[in-house]
Amino acid sequence: ANPGFIGMLGRGRVNAFGAVTAALIDVVNFAQDADLTGDGRADLVGFGDAGVWTSLNNGDGTFQPPQFMVANFGFAAGGWRVERHPRFLADLTGDGRADIVGFGDAGVWVALNNGDGTFQAPQFMVANFGFEAGGWRVERHPRFLDDLTGDGRADIVGFGDAGVWVALNNGDGTFQAPQMVVANFAAVAGGWRVHQHPRFLADLTGDRRADIVGFGDAGVWVSLNSGNATFQGLQMVVANFAINAGGWRSLRHPRFIADRRRVARRGRGRAAGRVPVAINERAPR
Repeated sequence: ANPGFIGMLGRGRVNAFGAVTAALIDVVNFAQDADLTGDGRADLVGFGDAGVWTSLNNGDGTFQPPQFMVANFGFAAGGWRVERHPRFLADLTGDGRADIVGFGDAGVWVALNNGDGTFQAPQFMVANFGFEAGGWRVERHPRFLDDLTGDGRADIVGFGDAGVWVALNNGDGTFQAPQMVVANFAAVAGGWRVHQHPRFLADLTGDRRADIVGFGDAGVWVSLNSGNATFQGLQMVVANFAINAGGWRSLRHPRFIADRRRVARRGRGRAAGRVPVAINERAPR
């Protein structure tokens, strides 16, 4: 199979990346939560040949018949390919409704949600983070959407060759010019590899701003958000969960970032066996 991209959704934000081959599916098992209407219930979204299809949640876990929404972001409609063009759902405007974001050849395209689960025409937003615009590759350069500033609007984060790049959301679904914020966690800067070193965005301090977490060779590295989408120096926080520290392998050993208290409250049930856990001891700010 061709290398490809899998993104798992969490309340309209995507925070998982994996290169997919016949032997590797590096998936983070987050709830696929894409709320298109602001009712707090997940709807279904599919990127087909002709474009984007949605099936709205009736509110009781059943769904309406699929409806065709956007004649783009599809295999035939726009020439989008899994192995080249990651596509996400994320709230870009702070209205609690997921918008569509696609990383195409020339850069980043956005289709904003009208508020009722329909979408505006795609608009070109950033001439970077693309297959040709910047030379970004699925198998080398993870890209994410998450809130870095605490305004409830997703920003763009890309792990390039030289480091971590950020394009902040202006608040209306448009973006500022990309800036490099960390000279590490990257293919060249640090020697990070998609198939060996999972990288995530997660709020580690409770300030509603995403921090950077990377599972490197020797353990887990963290770069905390300073609160304004700049980041502090790297710190190794756990000498485990890594390829050389514990023998963790992407093919065998999934790793997650999760609020254990929230998972417990959700009542996910018992799991067979024992799962190693490292508890975050940092007090929320």
